[in-house]
Amino acid sequence: LENKDWKTAATNFQIVLNSFPKSTYAIDANYYLGVAYFRLHEFDFANDAFSAYISDINHPKYFIEAIEYKFYIAESFRKGACRRFFGTKQLPKWASGQELGLTIYDEVIAVLPSHELAVRSLYSKACLLMQMKHYRESIDTLQLLVKRFPKHELTPTSYLLITTIYLEQSQSEFQNPDLLAFAEINVRRFKAQFPRDERVQEAENSVLSI
Repeated sequence: LENKDWKTAATNFQIVLNSFPKSTYAIDANYYLGVAYFRLHEFDFANDAFSAYISDINHPKYFIEAIEYKFYIAESFRKGACRRFFGTKQLPKWASGQELGLTIYDEVIAVLPSHELAVRSLYSKACLLMQMKHYRESIDTLQLLVKRFPKHELTPTSYLLITTIYLEQSQSEFQNPDLLAFAEINVRRFKAQFPRDERVQEAENSVLSI
């Protein structure tokens, strides 16, 4: 692992886990296996390894690091990385990783609800849902971020993104009269909470386009 021979490292850590599961060395082997797979861009296998590691009831020492790796795995899926079909190395990485990405974001939010990673996971989850055109779920996620982290730097950005989502949604649901009303409510809340933010004007302009 130190020499960045990720493939050999993964093979050996897997041998430790398979042949010596009760050994003290096996405790951290899943974490190191996850790191090796992550570096190999085998993100679904890396996620499995990190999940196995953090499930240890003894609160493993690399717990936060493992959760952070899982977050970056979800980010990779959001940005277009694919999974192997049926979770086997014999098949190509052509399957979408979006659904797994959403699952990982939810896991990070649940495990570290007050952590910076939770805020970033909420925002990234909303962005991914927007990519998938799940507009209602995306807005709900951003509203949860705004409610749970009212002073965070991503909160005004979330208000602006909500308006952008309403605008995009209006292009395909032009007969939905509620979108404009919801967008106006969102901008009023944005302006009330961040009256000096320059992006309030941008949000107001977006509402005019709905």
